[in-house]
Amino acid sequence: MVQDKELGSDNLEKLRRALAGLDICQLALVLEFTEYLVRTQARIEAIEKAKRN
Repeated sequence: MVQDKELGSDNLEKLRRALAGLDICQLALVLEFTEYLVRTQARIEAIEKAKRN
C-alpha cells in the first residue's frame, strides 16, 4: 500500500536544490512521472476499496 509521507524541511530543501539544477525538459519529465505516480496511487486505492466492499 502506498502511504503518504510528510517531507521534513531538510528533505524539501534537498528537493528544491535538485529541481533547481534541471532544465525545462527534465522538469517536464519530472512532472509527467509525478502525474503517473498520482494516477497509479489512485488506481491502487480504488482497487483496495473495491476489495473491501
